[in-house]
Amino acid sequence: MRDRIDVLLNDIRPDSCLNEGLDCRTCTHATASQIAAICPTMSPDAVQGAFFEIYRHSSCHPMCQAFEWAYLAHVQSGREAATVAVAVANAA
Repeated sequence: MRDRIDVLLNDIRPDSCLNEGLDCRTCTHATASQIAAICPTMSPDAVQGAFFEIYRHSSCHPMCQAFEWAYLAHVQSGREAATVAVAVANAA
């Protein structure tokens, strides 16, 4: 999927994505997860700003909240995994 998204970077819009077999939810969730892995401390305004920089077409804009939720979910799961790793290391 990542290769297909890279091809579309200059023209991300729903019909282009659908032609590549991507639906809006899959596309935005994957991108939000990748951004969260790289930048896990972004403010809500920064997450929104990133969304609008990546998804410039107005047809994509309704997915902004789903993008934010996916970002936060990925950050939270990363924090939980780190907490478990620390607990395991301390128990050893």
